[in-house]
Amino acid sequence: MSSNQSAKKLGREARTKMVRQQTKGRKTVTEKTLTADEKALFQEAKCKELRSFFEHEVWTFGTASNADSARTLTARMLLTWSKHPNGSPRAKARLIVRGYNDYDALTTGLDTSSPTTSRLSRNMLLSLAVNLGWKEWTADISTAFLQVLPQERKLWVKLPSECLKLLGAPEDCRMLLYKPCYGQLDAPRRWYLGPDGSLNSSWSLTSSTLAHF
Repeated sequence: MSSNQSAKKLGREARTKMVRQQTKGRKTVTEKTLTADEKALFQEAKCKELRSFFEHEVWTFGTASNADSARTLTARMLLTWSKHPNGSPRAKARLIVRGYNDYDALTTGLDTSSPTTSRLSRNMLLSLAVNLGWKEWTADISTAFLQVLPQERKLWVKLPSECLKLLGAPEDCRMLLYKPCYGQLDAPRRWYLGPDGSLNSSWSLTSSTLAHF
C-alpha cells in the first residue's frame, strides 16, 4: 500500500510544515540564543552541509544575470540539535529550498509520485512483526537526495546571506542545480527512481572556497 499526492498538494503541505517549524520552533535552533561555543559548532555544521553539495556535484556557481528568475528558489539553513551515537549533542545544519514556489509545480505540473508507506501499511507491518516475532530495524542514508541521478529540468537556488559569506560568494550568486536537494518537491521521486551508486566524486573545491571552510 502506498500514497501519492499531487505537486500542488505537496507544495501546500511543505509550506505549512515550514511555517509550523518557524512558529513553534520545537526542534529548530535560533542562533541568537546560543553560546559562543554552540555557535562555533553550528558554523562547522553549516560548512559540512555546504561541502556535501560540492562533494556530490549537486550544483555549480552562476550569477543572477544568467539564472531564470522564475526558476530560482530561495533557501534557508535549518538548524537543529541531534545526537551522536554516544548520546552527546550534535549540531546539525540542513540547507532547504522553498520547493513550494517551484515554477513547474505551480504551472505546468510536476510529477512527484513516489511510493511511500501509508499509516495503514505501517500499522499493519508493526502488527505483523509483533505477531510473528520479527525484529524491526531502520536505516538512515546520509545526504540521500544529493546522491541521485542528475535532473533534466533547470533550477537555480538563491542562497541565504550566511551561506554566501561562508563560500565567499557575491550577493548576485546563484547556484545552478544539477541534482535535486532538500525541500524540492520531486526530490523523493528522484530518489525512488534510483540513486547513483557510482558516486565516487573526485570533484574538489577551489582553494579560495576551501579557505572559508
